[in-house]
Amino acid sequence: MAQAFDASNAPFDRLTPTEVETVRAALDIGYFRPNETIIARDGAPDSLFIVLKGSVEERDGAEVVAMRGPGDAFDSRALVQGGGSNAFVAHEETLCHLLPRDVTLRLINQNPRFAAFFYLDISRKLDAAASEAEESRLGPMMNARVGELFIHPAVFIEASDSIERAGRAMHENNVNALFVRDGERVGIVTATNLTKAAILDRQPIEASVAKVAQYNMVSVTPNDFVSLALLRMTKHNKRRVAVVEDGAYVGILEVIDLLSFLAGNSQFVAR
Repeated sequence: MAQAFDASNAPFDRLTPTEVETVRAALDIGYFRPNETIIARDGAPDSLFIVLKGSVEERDGAEVVAMRGPGDAFDSRALVQGGGSNAFVAHEETLCHLLPRDVTLRLINQNPRFAAFFYLDISRKLDAAASEAEESRLGPMMNARVGELFIHPAVFIEASDSIERAGRAMHENNVNALFVRDGERVGIVTATNLTKAAILDRQPIEASVAKVAQYNMVSVTPNDFVSLALLRMTKHNKRRVAVVEDGAYVGILEVIDLLSFLAGNSQFVAR
């Protein structure tokens, strides 16, 4: 049934051919009877659901607030946040493709255009959820700063260090990106960069990371508003930004951590 998957529907039309094949290989399929609960309210789904046949009601309590039909995906908010959303119930006999959560999050992390769809989808839902919030409750979220988010620690290597050394440093420090010192300039190298260099470009693992690193970094400070970090990621098509404080690189903010923050703070997104 995975062959019936239509990659021309959003957000999958934003994936590369290789990423589409990754999706096809990971898909499972689920059958749901009329009135069967697919995701319970505040449930934590382990898959992204894409309606193949039938229809699905999104329910806020007893009220049906939206319908999902063939080609529609749900529930991005609960998937990213790990729970905390409306219930989804089969309106009729329904077939859904199931894309595992880990695969979905990996695609969000590596493809900014795919991630942008989830920003929009989550923002729309949370805007409605927070429309009646009091102004006094919005204030703290409106003043949210980058420093309040989870920031990955700054780990440095030298440009002369090998691809293998960079990979080991990522593993030892449990990070997906490293800062690279190259004389007076500082760049960044990611796990994707290393994979591409070693597998696609067939560079030896003893080769230095100098030519693999990227030096067109985008940065924010811990005191910047979260909205500025989101704006810069979107404008520059970046999956991560460097966090700089008093002229020193202190960490890296990843798109998946920013997305998780947005999903968990409806008042901030709505405003």
